[in-house]
Order: sequence, then C-alpha cells, then structure tokens
Amino acid sequence: MSDPGAGTGAASDGQLGLLLACFAGRKTAGKARRSLETQLRAQGDELLDTVVLEIDEKHKASVHDPRRILWGTVSAALVWGLCGAAGADGVWSVLFWAAVGAVGGVLILYYSLHHSTKSELASIGSGLPAQSSALVVSAATKDPRRLLEAAAVQRPTAASLAAIGGDLTTHVFAGPADPVELPPDSADELRGDSTLVSMVILRYPPADSVLEVEMMIRRDSDGSRHVSDPYFGVKALAKSEMLWWGGFGLVLGALGGAVGGGGILGFIKGGVWTAIAWGIAGLGVGALYGALFGKAFSARRLKGIGSLLTPGTSLLMAWVDRASPLTESALDAYVTPGSQRLVLNFNSGEGGAVLEAT
Repeated sequence: MSDPGAGTGAASDGQLGLLLACFAGRKTAGKARRSLETQLRAQGDELLDTVVLEIDEKHKASVHDPRRILWGTVSAALVWGLCGAAGADGVWSVLFWAAVGAVGGVLILYYSLHHSTKSELASIGSGLPAQSSALVVSAATKDPRRLLEAAAVQRPTAASLAAIGGDLTTHVFAGPADPVELPPDSADELRGDSTLVSMVILRYPPADSVLEVEMMIRRDSDGSRHVSDPYFGVKALAKSEMLWWGGFGLVLGALGGAVGGGGILGFIKGGVWTAIAWGIAGLGVGALYGALFGKAFSARRLKGIGSLLTPGTSLLMAWVDRASPLTESALDAYVTPGSQRLVLNFNSGEGGAVLEAT
C-alpha cells in the first residue's frame, strides 16, 4: 500500500500524475496548454503527454496532440521537400512539395493519428458541454497536487487529478483552487451511468504475454524501457505510409509517363517504377513517424515514474467507451497471477468531466 501522503510529495520516487482540466470555450484548452506546460516544467515536473480535446456546438468531439502535429508537419515538409529537390524546377519544386508535405502532415496527424475511436469521441462529446474543451496531461511528478495548482491559474470549469503510485494505488483529487481527495468508488460496478470513457491500466509480473494490446510499456530485467504501439508504432506506420506513398507515386508516374509521350507503355512503366520508388520512400517516412511521433510518449520520458515499472514488468494501457461492457468478468481474461489493475473513469459532471478511480 502506498503512503497516504501520496499527493503531498512524500514519495521518494516520482508518481504518474494524470490531470484532467475542462474549460469553457472550444479553443480555451489549446490556448492554456502552452502556459500550463511551461509552468509544470518550471516546477520540476516531467511531461509525458498532452492531449487537447475540443467539443463543437453540435457536441462533436475531436482530439489532437500539438507536439505530434508540430514535429510531424516539419518532418513531412522536409521529406517531401527533399523529394522535390529531384525535380527539374529547382527551388520552386522544393518549395511546392514541401508545402504539399506540410499540409498532408497536418491533416494526417490532426485527424488520424490518435487512439480515440469514433464511438469513444461520440460518447465524450455527448456528455460534455457544447463549445467546451479539455486538457489531459500526464506527467512524472514528486508532488501530483502541484499539477492541479498549476491548472488553477488557467481558470478551468472543472479539474481533477489521479496520482498513481508505484503499486497502482491511486489518490484522486478534485478542485483546482482547493484540492479535495475523493474516496474510491465502492460500488460493485466498475463504472456508473455518468461515465463517458474509462482508462484501464494492467501491470503484469515478469512473464511472456500473448495479449494483443494497444499500448504496452515494458521494462527489461536490465532496466531498459520499451514502448510499443501496434497501431501507430514503427512497423504499423511504415506499412501504412508505404501503401499511401506507393499509391500516390503510381498515379503521378502513370500520368507523367502518358503525358511524356510514352503512350500506354509509358503509362504502365512510369506508374510501376514511380510507385516502387515512392513506396520505398514511404516505408522510411512511416518508420520515422512511428519512432518519433506515433507513440504517445517515448521510453526515455518514463524515467521519472520508475516505481511503476520495476525491472521485468510490463504495463498495458487501453481505453474503453461506455458502449462496451466493462465488468469484472470482462477483465478476467486479462488477469494473470500477480497482475494488478486500475480503472480510471472519466465521469461527466457540472462544468465538464471529473476523474474517478475504481
């Protein structure tokens, strides 16, 4: 059992602090993000991930990670600009294709590169006020309640924090100005009617796992850390980008071969060879995206929460929307001897959403 003073900085090792701050105004969370992140870094907290949630006037929800969008756009612009350098128009070719890459990078990263499904976004949007927004910030910290104090400066309509200790014991605090610790839910059900979405965290003892998971964090016996993501990791994005780039190259090459006077033969040859070349380029770009931007956070950034990942253990993180059954029996399939479990519910309430641990 962790120290009851888990939220007061009494722990000798860093804890995982998960902050949920809700705001009035669709763009307010995005505007508050940079200032909040700056303050957290200044007070010694190590940011792991930040997600911005926006709800429009029709209760449609969208999520994005500003860090991924920035660096992913820059990388796409550089890669496509280098491809343009092979063109015959010199600097204009570079600028044109760099712009194409930048626009494509923004669209892909903003609308596609996130773990939230349509049903999860629909569930979140239906339970939060129209024209509102929220920040979900995870950080390694010695004093989790400092995250709430930093959020109070941004004047959220609702704010709560889950302080997760090394043994997954969790303390939840609500209220940015004067944080109050909330008791854990004692109900038989893992979540209530007001739950919008749930985060499930499972930690396994040293053993080989046959589970296919969305996000797996592993620490080897020698202490090295690994973060794998079967959907947006190196392998998955390399395969996806290879197909997209190959298809785009096929169209461009075929059109170029036909326009160049090669007729049907030029159309076929141009398309095939360009598709192969661009597919290989896409393979490299996808691997780069997966390594740098696909995963929510890198293994290097987990150093501050070492107690959550003792050598030889692994951690599974997943999201479950309220349309899917979340019961003890549903989770039994993921339980192994010695494993531990934490369920965090995001419950709708006055002014936004509030965290609850079960």
